[in-house]
Amino acid sequence: MKKIDFSILSIDQLIGQNKLSIIDKMGTSSDITYFAQILGASSTNVLVTKSLYSEDRNYLVKALIKDKECYCDINSSDTLIRPTVKYSDIKNYIKNKTINENGVLEVNYGEFPSCNVSKELYNILETQYNKNLLYKTNQKFTTFESHSRYDFNLEQSSHDVYIYNSEKYIRIIGRFNSYSSNYSNTILWIKVCPITWIVDEKNDLALSKDSIFSGIPFNDIRKYSNNFNETLLYRYLNQVFSKEICYNPCNELSEISNIIKPKEINIEVQNKKIENVLKYYLICDKLRTLIRKGWKDYNIQADRLESVAEHIYSTQMLALGMINEFKYKVNMFKVIFMLAIHEVGEAIIGDITYKDMDPKEKRKIELDAVHKIFGCILNGDYIEQLFLEYEFELSNEGKFAKQCDKLQADIMAKCYEEEDYVKFIDIDKYPELKKLKEKNTSLTREFIEHDKKYYDKNFNAIADYILNNDIKRLILK
Repeated sequence: MKKIDFSILSIDQLIGQNKLSIIDKMGTSSDITYFAQILGASSTNVLVTKSLYSEDRNYLVKALIKDKECYCDINSSDTLIRPTVKYSDIKNYIKNKTINENGVLEVNYGEFPSCNVSKELYNILETQYNKNLLYKTNQKFTTFESHSRYDFNLEQSSHDVYIYNSEKYIRIIGRFNSYSSNYSNTILWIKVCPITWIVDEKNDLALSKDSIFSGIPFNDIRKYSNNFNETLLYRYLNQVFSKEICYNPCNELSEISNIIKPKEINIEVQNKKIENVLKYYLICDKLRTLIRKGWKDYNIQADRLESVAEHIYSTQMLALGMINEFKYKVNMFKVIFMLAIHEVGEAIIGDITYKDMDPKEKRKIELDAVHKIFGCILNGDYIEQLFLEYEFELSNEGKFAKQCDKLQADIMAKCYEEEDYVKFIDIDKYPELKKLKEKNTSLTREFIEHDKKYYDKNFNAIADYILNNDIKRLILK
């Protein structure tokens, strides 16, 4: 991904001769996110651009507040910021393009702490946090210490991102009281949300729709040289903000262009790496002979039931077919990688079906197993984060791979039925088989009715097809 520079609007773009069309249509004011409020925001819309520095003046930077021109102290940390970026720089990475009621193009790019949570959700998150039950990712968001408008320093606070019900949240202590903030020393949970940008295509510019953060002075020294690149705000936007909003645990593996042979080999370190590789392999190799438990639950009478490793292979082949025929805009490398590791936790905990255990408890012990494999046996942060992206469906690739996982089981159920391996014998010993007979339904229909709510239109179409057609004949064509 290319380096992307963030900036702020100029006064001329805001109210001058080069005023942007999006400002004409939507005005200069904006909404303030909850996150910006708790960082001490006091103004509704501040876009700092022009130095008015003089030796005897306290208010040094021109700004707009509620559509009125005024001055803002260069060292004040309670001003609101709406970042800007070249639209062409983010165009290939945007999501959810829409035209709003003002006829302005809106796009989503990046994510940032934004929204308050309900009291009920707050209590759940705080309880789960205190019991150490929330899954903590490697993602973080940075704020800076500020105890009043002018008592600012560069001491950073790093806020971990936690996942609950496939959504991201941070936990933060509220800042000093200000004009619009009274959260001082209060524990708060903030939801991480996509950033919405309004786009001026003619001027190749995107502006954050809302004022999304505060708590950063324009500069950390009194003097402003008219060079925005030398300011504290610029450094924050392009050294911290730009990286954190586009956090991606699954960036493509770096291409190795030069392989340098070390002059000396540390035998102890090398042996440790060798042992880690072998230990990892031997644990994962258990999947080769671990039979998929769901087929045992239905007393499938095949000579040999599908193993977890065979399921993994089949999901990968299914994914390749779906991507090729339906032209999904997903990264094939990531999808295949996700599916290669999506059952790795079962090498430790076994194949537990959703009917054997509470899904939340199953997820917890599986995440612990995955962390044990990739966090302790291997130095596998990249792989573990890729697993989380799949498990919590944090990307299009994760959502797509999840559907492949379910559809493969639906197809396998159909294959077992067509091979006449579903036998209604000893049904008292097999509650799932007994349930099928009582409902007068088929194994395939049972699986598909459970899975269809997760499918998009293409996966649903395939599910309907295998439900209503003999698919064995396709091999003979």
